[in-house]
Amino acid sequence: MKYAMDFIEAIERDEKPRKSGLTGVRDPGLGIRETEQFIETAGFYTDWVKHRNMMPRFLSEELFIAKNKLYTDNQVGVLTGGIYGEMSFLQGKWDTALKYAIDCGITGMEISENYTVYSEEEKMGLIHDLRDNGIHCFFEWGVKKPTKPLDPEVATKDIKGLISEGVNHVIVEEGEIDMLLGVDGQSENAHLLVELIEGVGIEHIMFEAIHSKQQAWLLKNYGTTVNIGPNVLTHEVLWLESNRRGMGRGVDYFGLDEWLEKTQRRRADA
Repeated sequence: MKYAMDFIEAIERDEKPRKSGLTGVRDPGLGIRETEQFIETAGFYTDWVKHRNMMPRFLSEELFIAKNKLYTDNQVGVLTGGIYGEMSFLQGKWDTALKYAIDCGITGMEISENYTVYSEEEKMGLIHDLRDNGIHCFFEWGVKKPTKPLDPEVATKDIKGLISEGVNHVIVEEGEIDMLLGVDGQSENAHLLVELIEGVGIEHIMFEAIHSKQQAWLLKNYGTTVNIGPNVLTHEVLWLESNRRGMGRGVDYFGLDEWLEKTQRRRADA
């Protein structure tokens, strides 16, 4: 793709398919024309789209399949939300749900424990089913309303165990991010998140950071390599991408740093 204004040097990104710096977006139930418009402007910067909770259950199957194909034709992976897995498991229909997802063009599935308790054997069985069927496995780790910050040593051991069993990306639950960074990205617990990232490896984690200041903290500290999602809103993708490149007030325009240093023209009050 030839960018507009490409004579201006900027922080560049790996082209898709990317292994890091992934953006995961929540599809709230877009129509086919809305999906086409979204892909036209933001598709290049979107790596995964997640069908929100059970929304496809209330849309036509024809639309569901058509949207999945439209996404995957544009190198955007498509995953179901964790509730799809929980509902199918509780109703004894997990095998049917997995086959149906594959037949409809789904390329990833999220395993969550939001409301459902799995035995360790059951949980590993779900992970292995996705692994063995070539489905990208996202595992949502953590609780929605934690009462205390995570222990990075315990969390690292748990997450590494999941990865060893076939999980491709661990989604750190929104509630855990809120506890570690605060909604304003200024919590005193941030060092615990740093320890977790160092222990697990940033490429294995997707951060469910929905607040702009949390995203800014991640981008300022980890640049273009951090995976954010899978609940980024469709209208926020371009904002997030420009901030990944250091072009935004939220990240203090760090994309200018190289040139400010070279020219010695940084404002004293900037």
